[in-house]
Amino acid sequence: MNNDASNIMKSRYAKKAARVKTKEIRRKYRQEVHGRYYYLIKGFLISILISVPLFFILALAMRITDFPEEYMPPALLTTVLASIVVASFYATAAAKANGWFNGTLIGLFYMLILIIIRWCLEGRVSLNKDVLTMLLAGLLIGSLCGMAGLNLGERIRNALRRSK
Repeated sequence: MNNDASNIMKSRYAKKAARVKTKEIRRKYRQEVHGRYYYLIKGFLISILISVPLFFILALAMRITDFPEEYMPPALLTTVLASIVVASFYATAAAKANGWFNGTLIGLFYMLILIIIRWCLEGRVSLNKDVLTMLLAGLLIGSLCGMAGLNLGERIRNALRRSK
């Protein structure tokens, strides 16, 4: 009889421990999952953090070498698009949904900020070929890299689940 009572007590403690562990896991999961805007803002900040060093490297390369002035707009567009690629990959892989939409939003906001800064520095507002090219390239690259980031993030998560 004493043995049955101890087994019942062990069973109760095991069930309670399992419930506590489940609650801890759920609480941790809720803390780690953020909304779309969190990942969009974080992706946008990552794109800025990538762009600034790339701009400095480009400026240093122009200063040291004999970089032709005619290649300046494509070089700037390339550095900007590189930062949009990384930011879109990150934001959509972490968000786990709406890859093309999140990537497009990152590309759009980033390019709009750059266009507004450009207009402020030039002292005039003009919609020319360069502005439209920047805007369309940001939208296109953002959406493509958003889709790729979502799929790549899903593959990485599946591979990590299989390895456990």
